[in-house]
Amino acid sequence: TLSASLKASRIEVRRSTTALLPPALAELGLRGAIERHCCSFADAAGLAVHCELEALPAMPMNVETALYRIVQEALNNTARHAGATSAWVRLEACGVRGSSVIRPRGYRAWRTKRERRSCGLHLAVRIPCDCYGWPAVNIDAFAIGFDHRDRERLHALWDEAIDNEQWSDGPLTRAFETSWAAWNGVPAISTSSWTGAALAAFEYFELRGHTVLCPSNTFMATPLALQAAGAQVQFVDCNRDDFCMSFDDFQRKAHEHKPRAALLVHIGGHIAFEVEQIAAFCRSEGIVLLEDCAHAHGASWRGQRAGTWGDAGLWSFAATKTISTGEGGMLVSRHPELIEFADRFRNYGKPDYAQPGLNYRMNEFTAALGIVGVERLDEITEWKNTIARERLDPQHPNRLRLPEDMISGYYKYIVFDRLERSTGKVYDEPCHRVLGHQVDLPNSDWVAQNHWCAPLYYRPAVRPASLRAASQ
Repeated sequence: TLSASLKASRIEVRRSTTALLPPALAELGLRGAIERHCCSFADAAGLAVHCELEALPAMPMNVETALYRIVQEALNNTARHAGATSAWVRLEACGVRGSSVIRPRGYRAWRTKRERRSCGLHLAVRIPCDCYGWPAVNIDAFAIGFDHRDRERLHALWDEAIDNEQWSDGPLTRAFETSWAAWNGVPAISTSSWTGAALAAFEYFELRGHTVLCPSNTFMATPLALQAAGAQVQFVDCNRDDFCMSFDDFQRKAHEHKPRAALLVHIGGHIAFEVEQIAAFCRSEGIVLLEDCAHAHGASWRGQRAGTWGDAGLWSFAATKTISTGEGGMLVSRHPELIEFADRFRNYGKPDYAQPGLNYRMNEFTAALGIVGVERLDEITEWKNTIARERLDPQHPNRLRLPEDMISGYYKYIVFDRLERSTGKVYDEPCHRVLGHQVDLPNSDWVAQNHWCAPLYYRPAVRPASLRAASQ
């Protein structure tokens, strides 16, 4: 709505108005469209204009500046046309849940209401970003790791499962395993959950009654699964720079406890910084090394994926993961005997029941979600890394920083400054505290209290500028 009161020589604005530019904006040209649309309001009231323009925060600065100048010139033309001397311009990046002001070169903030009133009419023209190909990035609201462009593909796979009359342990499950093995670089066997993959590995390596080293900074599933398998858990401290198991403390605990196995957890979406030292030590000491890869989808270091340094990798496809099947797991290993064991373990030990096992089979409909997820995984990883680099990194200098040649899947974007809007902590209480272990792990305690996670949820409809340029 427009509401203004006439004075002796000018009009003072009481409220602003909002107008949407038509989808024909791209065809009309930005300058002409803004002028035409603004003039239609300005002519009616004989007023100057204030424009609030939705823009993409990740735009290169030269593009922002050029856009700002085009809008400013267009509005000044409108102001002159209406007999006013100036127009107030404000560029605003607006997401689904709120907005934030961008200040490109040349932007001048109006500091007082009197200053703003002197412009004449403040007409807010909010331009839908998708009209000109720059959709506003909203990475704050939670989103399942699923690209809705894949609905048709997913439904076709589900139809295939229905037509096959085999809803479990069928061709889609084998296709998912083949796709994951190709991406991961080692053979893979699917399970109905991370727990199923973990228990298969624990049983194969006969951890019952033996000591296993485990980081305290991890999800409680890790020690609870070990306890369920009959292992004796001894906690190891983490590093403050990567949140993963400390090699120094690992060595000390290994010499003290003589473990049969160790569980290395890749926290937050990146590879543990000391994975190579830990793997080399385990090989030299005859310690079974298992990797908990539940956060590491998309991660790599010098081209090597999580789950390939140790004897086995344990993956999760739970609902919040970078790619999800709702529930689901995957065991990967270079040991063919372990893959064969896990295949029988997930199916009650069939066919001869000569080994332990229960039902940890993945069904065909779940596997179909996995197939489309693997097909999108590299794109999702690239998208998240681009958004992190172009939008989040400049805002968060005090963040977790990766070593050279490491790619994170950014399950979490971790910073060391308190955030007003945060997805919370990776973990806010170390496992040794939860389980009442009397052990001193100062880094694990420090990490739990001194980090926050900025939202970074995959929005496939949003294309950062650098990704658009690459695809074009």
